[in-house]
Amino acid sequence: MNKLNKLLNKQPKNIEEIALWFDELVKIASDNVNKHFSPRRLIKGSRVNEPLPTNTRQLSSFRTRIGTMLEYALSTEMDKMIREFNGDDF
Repeated sequence: MNKLNKLLNKQPKNIEEIALWFDELVKIASDNVNKHFSPRRLIKGSRVNEPLPTNTRQLSSFRTRIGTMLEYALSTEMDKMIREFNGDDF
C-alpha cells in the first residue's frame, strides 16, 4: 500500500497499475470496515424488537441512512490507510 507516490510520479502514468492499487486499497478497507466498524455501529435488534419499516418511503430513508454510514466508514478507512502508508500529502 505504500507505493502510491511511485505510481503517481511514474511517467507515463500507468492507469492500470493505479487502478489495481486502488482495487487492493478498497478490498482491504472494506474488510476492515466489515471487521471493525459494522459489528459495533450497524447492529440492529431482532425484527421482533426492532422491525424494519414496511412503508416504502420509510424503507428508502432507512436504506439511505445505512448507505451514508457505509460510505463514510469506507472513505474514512481508505483515508486512514493512505495517510498511514503514504503520509499526509495525499
